[in-house]
Amino acid sequence: MNWTFLARAVAKACLDCRPGERVFSAVMSVCFFFVIATFWVLKPIKKTAFIAQFDVSGVNVLSWHLSASEAELVAKILNMVVAFVAVVVFSALAGRFQRQQLVHIFGAFFIVCFVAYSAVLAQPSDSTVWTSICSATCSAR
Repeated sequence: MNWTFLARAVAKACLDCRPGERVFSAVMSVCFFFVIATFWVLKPIKKTAFIAQFDVSGVNVLSWHLSASEAELVAKILNMVVAFVAVVVFSALAGRFQRQQLVHIFGAFFIVCFVAYSAVLAQPSDSTVWTSICSATCSAR
């Protein structure tokens, strides 16, 4: 088997872009790599901070008293719910607005979220750990 031919065929299939698009494609690939790498670096830090916050006293959610590990499982379920709602909202907005308008809508949304979250961080409490999970989920998407 001719490995050089196979490597070129795979490279052409995966990296087939016009000469004017190569730099843009490379920059977007590097950006995607950094987003994913940052997510995987922050993931164990987020888990450690969450468990450390509720390790001694646990947390009360509605009428339930949860230990740190139980609260983490609830937080993971809430992450899935938030992701599902985000997909539904994005799908609805994508069908209604043009791409350029969506950039402005989501840009404004994240600016408002970051300003609100900075206010939450100014006065941290037990709920701050819960909101950090939601903000990390939203910004990773």
